[in-house]
Amino acid sequence: ALASVAASCAMAAEQRGSDAGASDGGLQLLVVRCAVGEEREPATVDAWCLRVDGSAVSQDKLDHAVSQGQVTSVSCVPGSETERQWLAACAGHLQVQLFAASPTELATGADTAFDAGLGAVAAAAASGAGAGMSGGAGGNAPEVMGIVTAAEDPYFAGYGDIGMHELMLKDTARTEGYREAIEKVYPHLFKGAVVMDVGAGTGLLSLFAARAGASKVYAVEASPMASTLHRIVHDNNLAHIITVIPKKIEDADDLIAEKVDIVVSEWMGFYLLHESMLDSVIYARDRFLKPGGHVFPSSATVYAAGIECNQLMAEKVGFWDNVCGFDMSAAKPLASQRLLAGNPVVDLEVRQDQVVTETQTLLELDCSTVTVADTLRTVHDVRLTATRPATLHALCLWFDVRFDASGSEFLLSTGPHATPTHWYQTQILFGREVSISPDSPVDCHITLSRADDNPRFYNIEVELR
Repeated sequence: ALASVAASCAMAAEQRGSDAGASDGGLQLLVVRCAVGEEREPATVDAWCLRVDGSAVSQDKLDHAVSQGQVTSVSCVPGSETERQWLAACAGHLQVQLFAASPTELATGADTAFDAGLGAVAAAAASGAGAGMSGGAGGNAPEVMGIVTAAEDPYFAGYGDIGMHELMLKDTARTEGYREAIEKVYPHLFKGAVVMDVGAGTGLLSLFAARAGASKVYAVEASPMASTLHRIVHDNNLAHIITVIPKKIEDADDLIAEKVDIVVSEWMGFYLLHESMLDSVIYARDRFLKPGGHVFPSSATVYAAGIECNQLMAEKVGFWDNVCGFDMSAAKPLASQRLLAGNPVVDLEVRQDQVVTETQTLLELDCSTVTVADTLRTVHDVRLTATRPATLHALCLWFDVRFDASGSEFLLSTGPHATPTHWYQTQILFGREVSISPDSPVDCHITLSRADDNPRFYNIEVELR
């Protein structure tokens, strides 16, 4: 198959001169690799067609990239009708990615040219192979023309929803917290650094890093949002710094050929561990971080406190006292049972005045040393000591993360006392109401264990003693 591909490449190269008049000005780059079925073994590229307006651009750069394993997928930019026909013929047996960019961009230099091409290839994401085969003309950035990769994991597919990203970006505490840490507290660490952003989403952390002076940023995003991220990078004229990697970091070894100075990520979920994205940060740290490098956030702490939920109880249970003028209080026991014994509440803010016990530290993680095994199952015994007489309805969990390096520290908190965030707090309601006073503490046995049927989720068990 590779031999026939090479022959087709040679044919396209020979034909290019006679087809020059038919070329629409798109980036005339053709990089080929054999891919059969599900096999994705790296293969030596036997033939290159790399030309800008008929002039060859340094093949040494591309040869070096291949030897370093940086080119690992089929990618094509059709610059003539002949190449379009060749692509159509190959579509049935080759993994084809199409993109386009202006000849001006490619002509600026071999490094820029290759980075632009590879960046565009990397940004291809799931909307149908072979779509739109017209080359871009005169633009300043590569345009994703067709897509062959898909986010088959429902978790990553979910992050293709722009609404999720809007929610996170509008979380001022989260967004401004990362911006302040990167651009105000630690810009000296980012200046000139090679940075990896794990789970980049729409790329805000990558953009912050670039603006803080990073020399190179790998924006790793496995969801369909990678294609939008690619456009965002180019629209902000940062393609020379930020490279989009449209894969899980665990599958990206073939696209990242260097170690990094900083791994940054917004990996936290409800009660810190939900979604288990910390696993990917740990992989990135162990595989790509230089000795002495930094992981941001640097550490994380989960806290627990007892809370009363009188307002929630009134809304969910007291509601049944009067429904359109009718007494439906007979339903209150069912409503109370459903509320108190149901799933944790993760979408309501807990006010500071609801906290009726002292706060206890449940879990502390050092992001430079934590392992996946450390997070699979954690068991904790805490004593909840009341700060005033109250009715205890639930255990409340929240977390803080710290950016701690070179003698400075920055804290992002999701607690009831802090600016509200999209994480809220996690309320685990007890199956009963508990009267509590300062002289009658309540002991809790708490277990967080990763679910067997979905490793993104955790089972939380709370036993009152």
